[in-house]
Amino acid sequence: MRRNLRDSTQGEKIPGNSFFQQKRVKGAMIMNAYVRQIFSYGIFMLSFLVLTSCADLVGTISCPKDVNPGQELHDSVSVTVSNTGRATANNFSVDLILSSDTYAPVQIASYAPDFHEDVLLQGGREKLAALAPGESISVVLNGKNKVPDDTPPGRYNLGLVIDSGQSVAESTESNNTAFCEIQVNECMPVSTITNAQIIEASGGTVGFARLRIGWSYSTGEVPNELSVTIYRLQGPQPGEWQNIMPNGNPYLVADPTKTMEDVKIFQLFLGDYRIQFNADYTCGRKEEYVFEQHL
Repeated sequence: MRRNLRDSTQGEKIPGNSFFQQKRVKGAMIMNAYVRQIFSYGIFMLSFLVLTSCADLVGTISCPKDVNPGQELHDSVSVTVSNTGRATANNFSVDLILSSDTYAPVQIASYAPDFHEDVLLQGGREKLAALAPGESISVVLNGKNKVPDDTPPGRYNLGLVIDSGQSVAESTESNNTAFCEIQVNECMPVSTITNAQIIEASGGTVGFARLRIGWSYSTGEVPNELSVTIYRLQGPQPGEWQNIMPNGNPYLVADPTKTMEDVKIFQLFLGDYRIQFNADYTCGRKEEYVFEQHL
């Protein structure tokens, strides 16, 4: 009498007297499982080899401890980028951002003159052509790296984002940022320029002449940069002012804390003069002061 045996795995009936058939089926199942394991291991090894043959970009950043809103940091920030991988990293960017925390998305940051989370500093992006395996480089910062004018006072993190455009294949993508703590100070009230006048004039109607300009400040923060431009009224109509500076360029005051300066002009005539001051303050504020005087 024949019996039907049921394979518990396949659910198929196997005719009686099929001991060897059952062995063959089980052997085939074991072989399939073994092949699958080999295939999975091969995929794993292939992925491992691909990843370990990539570049791996990491970096460090250092920065001033205290800054003002609107301050241009230029190269007071120090950035180093290293390639710890096994392939050359080509054509990637380095961004400097301002963040309230130590997390920054590895993506191209957007610039805006006003502060927002992870804002790109003005001029805060540099391009690197290539970085070989095992090579490190101190990044030359050519931009202004300006802190937004309206940044509220408080503690922030200046962030370095490497390969923000994700153009380089890397073995590890989670180590492309670095941070340094930075304090943004509160802006102080500015001192305005008052009572400016021509104290003394020397020279003639031929060649260059000299005007000694004096002024005073109100209480507050003096400008960190101050320039003076002199105009002379040329015609009978109001507003016909001519720039009489050499080459038309403003005179840059060497020490804005002082309140007197000798300014060279082109030719000296009796008439109406206009003194224009352009003042830049530490928090990114700019002011213009204009005074008129008759000689």
